[in-house]
Amino acid sequence: MNIEMFFIQTDAVPQVYDLIRQRIKSTPDAKGQQPDWGLPSSYDVLLANEQKRKVALSPSVAGWVAGIESKEVVDFALLQRLADALKTNVIAVQLSEVSGCCGYALCTSGVVAEHRFSEDDDDPEGAVSEFLKRNGVSSNLISFREAMQKRNQGWMIL
Repeated sequence: MNIEMFFIQTDAVPQVYDLIRQRIKSTPDAKGQQPDWGLPSSYDVLLANEQKRKVALSPSVAGWVAGIESKEVVDFALLQRLADALKTNVIAVQLSEVSGCCGYALCTSGVVAEHRFSEDDDDPEGAVSEFLKRNGVSSNLISFREAMQKRNQGWMIL
């Protein structure tokens, strides 16, 4: 499993949609412009030159909206904007079970409050799941393809 997802603590789902639509319609950031969240960023490789992107968003579950990009990359600038604009918590997670890498970061009202990245975790999925559970996120980690299949369960593709 190779997953990069984000979670937004909010019930203001229409505002989340609007902010994400604005971001994905805008010109990509220049290389090297992503904020530092203490996690590796593949934005420059996968999105900086790519205008075609889609984002899948879950309905609010226990006060959290889950999201995943079609390129399965995390756009830290987008997440920081969401945390700041909505004055809420946003979590980014990265997981690669094959390599044993995992990481997570919590941004509160636009400021990164906590982050961890490991290149050789014994239980990468367990580490990420424990962090999500500790923060009240009950959504499962899924791929973009799985999110597309959940449109009949309230997932929205932007």
